[in-house]
Amino acid sequence: MELAGIQSGLQAILKAHVPPLRIRMHDASVMEFCGAKAALKGEGSAGGYYFASIVPKSKEVRLYFFPMDTHGQEFQRISASLRNCLKGKSCFRFKKWDAKLEKDIKAMVGKGVKLYQKANLI
Repeated sequence: MELAGIQSGLQAILKAHVPPLRIRMHDASVMEFCGAKAALKGEGSAGGYYFASIVPKSKEVRLYFFPMDTHGQEFQRISASLRNCLKGKSCFRFKKWDAKLEKDIKAMVGKGVKLYQKANLI
């Protein structure tokens, strides 16, 4: 599958959770998802807790998945194929795509949404 297909696959997985997520930014360089509930920022409020971003690059598509940072212990048992795409704490880099990987990403994102709902973040 080419990179545009990977990007649209990731977008479909995350869009399936709108609401409770919402799209904060969407242009050619990034698609960013956050919670619909306002997040406190200093003395004001921000547009919602950050959840994930999809960023296309020339040779890969990146998924920045913040629940890996905030609830890392809950994601220690992700599949080996998904773990191979993880670079750093919360950045997944996808160059290939298959049904197994798609299933694993759906499960991971669904778990992240449930964790954020339970923590009252989204």
